[in-house]
Amino acid sequence: MKRASRRASHAVLCMGVFIALSGLFGCQSRATTHREQGQADDENPMRWATYSRQPMALRAAGVERMLADDAERFWQDAEALARQIDDWPMIRLLADKASSSADQRALPWLVRSWAMPSKLVSDDQRPESNAIASITLAPADQFLMEVVFDNPDPYEPATQVAAWAVMVRMGPGQWLRDSVTEIPDAEASVLVSMLKHAVPAVDVLPADREAITQMMRLSTELNQEQWQRVARYRVTQQGDGPWTLALRHVPALKKRNKERDAWSHARWIKHVASRLSERRNVTRGEGARDDAVISTRPERFVDHRSKLGVADLIVLDYLMDAVQAPGIKRTLFEHAEADRLDTTTEYGGAITWDERGELQYKPFAPMLRVHDQAYVASTRCMQAVHLGLAHVHFHAQRYDNSPWAGPGKGDLDFVEAQHVNAIVLTFIDADTLNLDAYFPSGIVIDLGCITR
Repeated sequence: MKRASRRASHAVLCMGVFIALSGLFGCQSRATTHREQGQADDENPMRWATYSRQPMALRAAGVERMLADDAERFWQDAEALARQIDDWPMIRLLADKASSSADQRALPWLVRSWAMPSKLVSDDQRPESNAIASITLAPADQFLMEVVFDNPDPYEPATQVAAWAVMVRMGPGQWLRDSVTEIPDAEASVLVSMLKHAVPAVDVLPADREAITQMMRLSTELNQEQWQRVARYRVTQQGDGPWTLALRHVPALKKRNKERDAWSHARWIKHVASRLSERRNVTRGEGARDDAVISTRPERFVDHRSKLGVADLIVLDYLMDAVQAPGIKRTLFEHAEADRLDTTTEYGGAITWDERGELQYKPFAPMLRVHDQAYVASTRCMQAVHLGLAHVHFHAQRYDNSPWAGPGKGDLDFVEAQHVNAIVLTFIDADTLNLDAYFPSGIVIDLGCITR
């Protein structure tokens, strides 16, 4: 597709876009059960109209009235509340209204709504896609390209990211990578400028709010040369093991031991297997009571090594280095003891690097104290995770906690949604912690135990 002439170079700083996107863009899945959307808000009729407990006929009448009174305000409110409009009868109604009126002011809402994936409706059947095509008189994917690459100026940063998310989900082929790299630097928007650095460096393209946030944070820390070094290393590893390199690997690859750059996937497998071979493993559920309901899954290295790319193996190597470092080990036990005594929350933090480039464990207070079986990571914690090696939390409710040695379903859902590496430490006895690393896609690797 021929690109339109570009406007002047962007002047918005990366962090400005980060602030805008952090509150506006979301790609949570839509399920058959609609979440509650709160009580009616007299000051915002749009919020009332999208409240899914209201009868649909009443909500439809409200939409008609609001469109007749002030269509511009209506679509502005819909755009701002895209994440709250998550029930299909209302989505289809609004898409039909946008299509029948051919109102271009509806386009931002249509894009943001489409960005939220659905297990019920495929992308080629989405009402938002059909409405976009009807309004623009062109294929919907062509309009998405315009929002991201050709003419992003009329659209909010969150809408640009939403359009990018849809394109990635529809098929992150080489054409999309080429579309990013062929935009001249002087003509790239803030989003595309960051993508130009990140896309060549990873196999897994960032495609939702959490991944874009991670990319933005990395973009504040890595310069162009560092991104290029990671990209060159990615190229050398292609075709040798699974292509799993994602943004979560970038900090580890930036810090990697370059003397091992020539190592093959098979050699990395052998190296990690050797380090793990003498370690004591503790399987989740081991020693559980008969009435305990504990989810279990394979967690030996041999169970997952065919799915692990070189970048995953480098992360595991660093994690084993970190937990064996005397200073880090001491801090981990101190934090586990504090967690055991505090029944209001689990404890956690991040394994990252200090100013000297040395591995460290950095604890962070929870954002919320929910209960003794949950750690809610703060924004500062997640920033450290995105720029570091792994998220950390403890299962330290008691010394003899071996049945819970390993991540639970909520922990696995967390790394899947946040696209991060993680490690959980569980008390086996007063002097022993078991360690389990876990990655997106349900991969759990028991790293053995450490003792005081």
